[in-house]
Amino acid sequence: RYQVLAEPICPDPRLRLSAPCPLYVDTFSVSPSGRHIACGSRNGRVRVIDIETGRIVRQMRPHMRRTTSTSHEGRTGETGYRAGAEAQGHPAIDAIAYSPDGLTVNVVCEHAILELDARTLAIQRERPDPSGYCKNVRCMAVSSNPALIVLGHEFGVITILDAKILAVVCEIDAHKYAVNAIAFSLDGSRLASTCDETVGIWDVYSGDHLVQLSLTGWNRFLCVTFSPDGKSIIAGDWYGRVRVWDAESGELVEDLWVSRGSVLFLAYISNGNGNIVVAAVANKVD
Repeated sequence: RYQVLAEPICPDPRLRLSAPCPLYVDTFSVSPSGRHIACGSRNGRVRVIDIETGRIVRQMRPHMRRTTSTSHEGRTGETGYRAGAEAQGHPAIDAIAYSPDGLTVNVVCEHAILELDARTLAIQRERPDPSGYCKNVRCMAVSSNPALIVLGHEFGVITILDAKILAVVCEIDAHKYAVNAIAFSLDGSRLASTCDETVGIWDVYSGDHLVQLSLTGWNRFLCVTFSPDGKSIIAGDWYGRVRVWDAESGELVEDLWVSRGSVLFLAYISNGNGNIVVAAVANKVD
C-alpha cells in the first residue's frame, strides 16, 4: 500500500499525517484545495482519495469502445478507445491532472484525453487525439493561463498542446530517458520536468532550457513541483529524498530524507499556518 505523508519543508518536521491509499496506483494529482488526491491506474480505474483520512471518496472506470487513430508519425490503424455505453474494455490510465480551478480531472487514456467532473467523475467531454500525441504518455499537467495541456512521454519528449484545440504549441527534447513528472509554475510561464537523472526548468512558449539545477549523489527523480511563489523547485526521488532548489540560480537549498520508501508525488498546499508539502510515499503499511 501507499502512505500519504504531509511534511513541512524544514529539517525538523512538526507535522506528519499519514493514511493508507489503495494498491495499483500509477499516476497522481492533488486537488488545488489540497483536500483530495486523484489517482489513476493501469487497470483503468480512477479514484479520488481524501488526504487526511486515506478513504476513497469516489471511483470509476471509464467505459470505452474501440476506434482507430493516426499517430503523429503517420502510422494508421492503431487501436484506441472512445467513451460509450458499448464497453469492450477498460484502457489504462496513463496520466491524470486536476484543472487549476479544481472542477475537472483530466485523464490521458489510450488515444484520447477525457475530462471528468471532479465531484462525480462522470465523463464531461472526450477529446480524441487523431495525431497520436497521447501515445506513450507518462505524465501530464494543465494550465489555465495560458490554456495549455502538457504531456511527458516515455522517450523523453515534452509536448505542449493548446488546450482548446489540442494543437501542438511546442515540443521539447527534454530528457535522455522517460519524463516521470511535469509541473507548471503558478503564472504558467515555466515548466519543470524530471526524469531518472535530471530536473529541468523550461520556458513554456519557446521551449528553452532556463536553469541548470545543481545535482549531487544518486538521482532517480520521480516527481517535481514549483513553490507557490515560483521561487523554489522541489523534487522527490526513488530513495525517499526530497530536494529543494532556488528556481532562479539552480542552487540546492534543502536536502531532506523524508521516508524509507520512494517519494511518488509532491504538491504544495496551505494548512492555515503556511505552505506544507503533501507527499505520496511507497511505504508498505499493515
